[in-house]
Amino acid sequence: MEHSHDASAPATGIAAPSSARGANGEGASKLNISRASRRRIALFLLALALTETVNYLTNAPLIPAENLTNILYPLILLAWLFTVKHRLLQPQVRRFYMQGALLLIALFVARYLRYNIMPSHSAFYRWLWYIYYLPFTAVPLCSFSAAFFSGREETAAAPRWLDGLWLAWGCLTALILTNDLHGLMFRLSAPGSEDYTYGPVYYAVVGWIVAVTLTGFGILMHRCRLSQCRALWYIPVLAAVPGVALLAWYYANGGSSPLLFGYSLYNVQEAYMLLFLFVWESCVQIGLILSNTDYETIFRLSPLNALITDGKGNIRLAAVGMAAPSPEMLSAALDAPQMLDGDHILKSHLIRRGAAYWVEDISAVNRANRAIEDAIEYLEDEQIQLAEEAGIRAERQTYETQNRIYDSIAPLVRPQLARAQRLLTGEITDEAEFRRRLTESLILCVYAKRRVNLALLASGAATLSTLELELSIRETMEYLYLSGVDCSLERIGREAALPSDELLQVYDFFAALLEAALPDLSAIFAALQTEPRLALRVGLAAPTALPSREWRRGQLAALGADVSYTEEDGLSYARLTFGEEARP
Repeated sequence: MEHSHDASAPATGIAAPSSARGANGEGASKLNISRASRRRIALFLLALALTETVNYLTNAPLIPAENLTNILYPLILLAWLFTVKHRLLQPQVRRFYMQGALLLIALFVARYLRYNIMPSHSAFYRWLWYIYYLPFTAVPLCSFSAAFFSGREETAAAPRWLDGLWLAWGCLTALILTNDLHGLMFRLSAPGSEDYTYGPVYYAVVGWIVAVTLTGFGILMHRCRLSQCRALWYIPVLAAVPGVALLAWYYANGGSSPLLFGYSLYNVQEAYMLLFLFVWESCVQIGLILSNTDYETIFRLSPLNALITDGKGNIRLAAVGMAAPSPEMLSAALDAPQMLDGDHILKSHLIRRGAAYWVEDISAVNRANRAIEDAIEYLEDEQIQLAEEAGIRAERQTYETQNRIYDSIAPLVRPQLARAQRLLTGEITDEAEFRRRLTESLILCVYAKRRVNLALLASGAATLSTLELELSIRETMEYLYLSGVDCSLERIGREAALPSDELLQVYDFFAALLEAALPDLSAIFAALQTEPRLALRVGLAAPTALPSREWRRGQLAALGADVSYTEEDGLSYARLTFGEEARP
């Protein structure tokens, strides 16, 4: 691999990347680059063409500035490196691309030092020749490493075999730099002579460059096939064609620069730079390498109701659906959110050298508030209906039946009704307190209603359907849910007719748990087991204590029932279980 004197490269004009994506994230079938990116790409290619023209004319020599392009090519690489630092999102890919660009710059610097600074008979002149091969062998490995990390998580670590490749590169470069000791890279005919033959290390270097470059390119093609830009796989392939063609022409010409009218057209360093730079940039442009460009266009086209202003309050960027508020409204929103109408609020957040504004839609919250108000009205009506239902049922019973039933159940529901009365007649400080008290009193009232209903159903029968118990618990949970408590009820087993005394005790036990947990209850789940024996297991999320362990001990013992309480993971669990021997 020979290297001859060169010129250099174009100014800046680096193209900003633009991801190619189809609708809904699907693979795009055509390249989608913003107008701004297309302009930058055109300027970049024009700069390359002008720089290469300057390169040829300085060799002619028609321009008396021999080393001009030795400055321009590193400048364009520096400009591209600067954009990579700010564009690419994946840190590993960004790091290897920046390393590759720095190595290409080092290649031009080494060439300039060798041909323009160092005397040809000095040892430094020969060492700079060897140093050429550090970028030549390292740039393909940087490209390979970047291809490996493309599409992976940002926290992904390098595998050991990749570290082994870099170690192998270190060993290869050590052999190159110590060629004077062993002559395995170049066999010089005499010390200081420029006549040489190739040694085995040279062919190993060429094999390394070709193998690592092709493998890295193959990984990119594989990543492209599995990504959203798989339909654009041909873009990196076409981007590689100019560099490959120039390198092939160079080595087909005997390892020296092709001539036009007797003057050098280009050198191997330029072709090498174009090969990798074009492939890298094409991967960014099609979206295979994630970048953060064209965010302004994305912001404008997004459905966000947002805008961005500068430090003087001037609107610099706005989404297409955002109607610009007045300057006075924007200024006021910096101090506190501003109501635009009944369903929309203008909010703000200070950013560097300006502020961001967005409109928050609270129509869903308003609908929820109206639904809560309707639910409260419904609960109030339900409370009235409960009272009327109790009166109607009382009228249907004979005087003796009423006395017998109410004499037996009045002591059971009297504490709940008294508590509900205290909640509704006590001093109320705000609307939230009123809602909490109303909801809690309704829960107590629905218990009283259901308890009376169960007692009436059980008064003339020894057994009662478990469905009635399930409906009673479920209705109670409906009122709990309206108050913001997460509720769940599961029935284990089939519907069955079980002793009425057992079912009444289960519902009383459930109500006792609620009374102990309210008003701090945030979640409750219950499992009602109907077979092979009746049981109720309840889990509660509340800081208050559970009912006393002595709760109805005598009555439960007579029915062969057992109560247990446990605490686990911040939750309280209670279980009421009836034995088989207690059933008739």
